[in-house]
Amino acid sequence: MGKFSVAVVAFLTSLVSTSMAKDFNYISTFSTSDNIEISGVETAAEIVAASEDGQMLIYSDSPMFAVGMIDISDSSEPKPLGFIQVGGEPTSVSVKNGLAYVGINTSESYVNPSGKLIVIDLETKRVVRETDLGGQPDSVAVAPDGSFVAIAIEKERNEDINDEQIPQLPGGFLALVDSEGNFKKVDLTGLSKIAPNDPEPEFVDINKLGETVVTLQENNWITVISKEGVILNDFSAGTVNLRNVDNTKDGVLSLTDDIFGVRREPDAVKWIDNNHFVTANEGDYKHEAPGQAKRGGSRGWTIWHKDGNVVFESGASFERALALAGYWPEGRAEKKGVEPESVEVGTFHGKKLVFIGAERANAVGVYDISDIENPKLNQILSTGIGPEGLLAIEKRNLFISANEVDTEKSISIYQNIHINFCNFNNIVKCDSYNIFKEDSFILGFKDNFLTTITSLWKVNGSIYSTLTWRSLRQLRIIDSILEPVGHKATFHNLFKKIEKDIYSENFDLIFVHTLVPHVPYAFDEKCKFDGKRSLLNRYKSLKEKIRQHNLERKCVLFYLDTFLENLRNPLEFFSDVFSI
Repeated sequence: MGKFSVAVVAFLTSLVSTSMAKDFNYISTFSTSDNIEISGVETAAEIVAASEDGQMLIYSDSPMFAVGMIDISDSSEPKPLGFIQVGGEPTSVSVKNGLAYVGINTSESYVNPSGKLIVIDLETKRVVRETDLGGQPDSVAVAPDGSFVAIAIEKERNEDINDEQIPQLPGGFLALVDSEGNFKKVDLTGLSKIAPNDPEPEFVDINKLGETVVTLQENNWITVISKEGVILNDFSAGTVNLRNVDNTKDGVLSLTDDIFGVRREPDAVKWIDNNHFVTANEGDYKHEAPGQAKRGGSRGWTIWHKDGNVVFESGASFERALALAGYWPEGRAEKKGVEPESVEVGTFHGKKLVFIGAERANAVGVYDISDIENPKLNQILSTGIGPEGLLAIEKRNLFISANEVDTEKSISIYQNIHINFCNFNNIVKCDSYNIFKEDSFILGFKDNFLTTITSLWKVNGSIYSTLTWRSLRQLRIIDSILEPVGHKATFHNLFKKIEKDIYSENFDLIFVHTLVPHVPYAFDEKCKFDGKRSLLNRYKSLKEKIRQHNLERKCVLFYLDTFLENLRNPLEFFSDVFSI
């Protein structure tokens, strides 16, 4: 066999597809206090990353001046792996090629900011490199190809002086550090309109082109920068008008207020693809400006094209959805509401999803952005207190929320309901077998010219075509591959395809997932396809359903016996398949 184990995955789906109410189930929590031997020590999880195999979480623990580690090889029972002292306050962490890149704040004061980037070898748990950043780091992102790291050097604002207003110098900038530790400073001054000499960069992310997007939160500005450090585009994050929100702190949820000209003031940002990114518009600044609300933070989230155009704006819909689901922080009503602060993007079961963390609502909204201009809210996840860092681990079908304020539920772990085996390591071929490409159907399946015509006609979706379709199906005049039960019609073809793969000797492992036997039922006593059985299934008693289930078990065993017998007689098999 080859150096790596490989697999082919086959699916035969016989379930009636339904619109999904949920994408994720909560499966476990981890308390950061479990990583500390001494009780009563302040600890927290803020930003979280994962090893590239998805088996270990690495998180920034600001109170501990440390980076914590968690074993999630069994995601239902996460285990402590201790922590690494980093010589300052960790502000963010990102992982690539077995290395953890951590931004460390070592500032003595607001007017004398300092910090460094440290690189930790996750195998040895040792710091292998340090780079002086010349300022206070906040967000850290490593390029997809590992060639450089981008760090937002924020220079945090002192809210106790100058009536919280900026500028407060020295101003921040963007730091680019290559794989050898070489440092490049990217000047961000002179761009924004609010305090152009005090950019206040907040969050960074890097796309596959090596372009860094930076949010300048207090300045309500967004910048896109090349991997060489050239500013490609910069633009205002703009304002939104919020209608039907609760902007009154009175102990009552009342979605009747309007707020106009609210600055977005984005915090977290994440690339969706090489042209689009999404921002969580938390807000963080009070500023007098003509035609604008004094307080920023639009209570929602936005999808942008990197040219500065808005592709989608949630407006108040995110906050209303949270409020109506019971996640409403009434004490924050007249401030920034639910405060969307964190954002993550991931693909699960073929669906591109955006996760929006609401800091004050203690919840995460899960949106399907398959249609990027029309996202759909799929689910609201309850988290610990203050979801700060979000992480999608696609290869392990997991989603993570790091909850900054909650020491007992510091890390919340969720699992996608649908397991996409194709995303696992070492799978070199993954097929969802199209069994209807075969010429032959199982005995009893009414596939004919009328079926084809009616199937095409059904697509128009008219009431008349639908009624005709249902009538012909009920009368068993037609069967169709458009019906889930039709997937069973060529069950034997699936085994033939698997046999071909076995004898190809291209794979060390072949894994097959099939949902037969399963409703809707379709086989009779002689393993003949009978569409009436599925049509009448809902009217059967439990005893009748069990009997039908057992019939399909027998049919599966029949085909399985034939499959295994063919494997014992390869010459006979090849003669049948290849006509030799």
